[in-house]
Amino acid sequence: QLGAWWAIFFSSFWGRFGQMTQPMSAAAYAEAALLSVAALAGWLHDWDRLSRLPARRLLLAALGLTLLQNFIVGFFMSYQPQARLSFSALAAWAILSWDGLRATYDRFPAPSRTRLAWIAAALLLLLNIDALTHL
Repeated sequence: QLGAWWAIFFSSFWGRFGQMTQPMSAAAYAEAALLSVAALAGWLHDWDRLSRLPARRLLLAALGLTLLQNFIVGFFMSYQPQARLSFSALAAWAILSWDGLRATYDRFPAPSRTRLAWIAAALLLLLNIDALTHL
């Protein structure tokens, strides 16, 4: 069940509406997964520098503890792995995700970065449109 529960957790973080009955499209979740992987890859590649930025270790701890409590409550106590329980750490998630995405972005050659930024913006726009059409 753990794999299915992680999928529910992931989809509920990015957008699952109507009391969890209305998911977004598979393409929207694929875009969200791509962004998540890109952010994580940036952190893994540039851990030494990113973890020394101001307050990043505190933000990592806050996000980690929030995810841990969500895992315990959502997976073991309530059997409802909903990411809304982690929304209290959205600010930490946003800053850390930006750090990771920026680190990934910086790894690309300078001439392709503008094109990459436009592609990312278009994907985010499509993700938002998809979410709005599934409300």
